[in-house]
Amino acid sequence: MKSKYNSFLAGLVLCVIFIIISCKHHKYAKIKFEKDEILFSANKGEKVVATYQFRNDGKDSLAIISANGTCNCTDIQYPGKPIAPGDTASLTVNYNSAYDSAGGVIKRVLVESNTDPILTILVLKGILK
Repeated sequence: MKSKYNSFLAGLVLCVIFIIISCKHHKYAKIKFEKDEILFSANKGEKVVATYQFRNDGKDSLAIISANGTCNCTDIQYPGKPIAPGDTASLTVNYNSAYDSAGGVIKRVLVESNTDPILTILVLKGILK
């Protein structure tokens, strides 16, 4: 009985080691933004442009699948082609402040990509005068 248990335990240990080694060598993309929050101050009605620089810190090409604002007051441009490992690119948010009242404003952009986690949240925060 003891030898069956030892054999089972040895097999389990080998499986765990194999899984750990496999995960370490898995190729994946990793999006790393220089800043995930940008601050601004503007007069109501002005257009605000915020550019979020990022780099692919992963080992596979990075593809942004979609980038959506949480309101209709934002227009977002992002690269339509894959970003190679180590390369940089940018995502631009054009915010139309005419839609909001004076005071504090927080806008979020949900970026979906082929990374883990699949979603990244960017924040545009400011004051409208």
